[in-house]
Amino acid sequence: MRKVYGARREALLEALAGAFPGQVEVRGAAADIHLAASFPGEAFTPTWLGRLRQAGVSVNSVSAHTLGDPKAYLDIVLLGYGNHDERRVQEGVRRLQIALAAG
Repeated sequence: MRKVYGARREALLEALAGAFPGQVEVRGAAADIHLAASFPGEAFTPTWLGRLRQAGVSVNSVSAHTLGDPKAYLDIVLLGYGNHDERRVQEGVRRLQIALAAG
């Protein structure tokens, strides 16, 4: 499974780099089956997360999981890739890109 998850992680990293060149900072890429992606200048509020869900992208805001000030983490989302093959991972990033561009 490690090889499968590694391929999915690489697909996610490549898709993020291609869709958001210089606009996203990835954290925890070596961890399990998800990673944290920071989009400076964005605020993933509950309203934004709802819009993303409507666009077919389900992400979780790090701000909902912090013991610190949630506002300090609004630009960071958790992206999971464990249950999706490389094609679906790339499609998810494409949908994220379209949704963020639409503002």
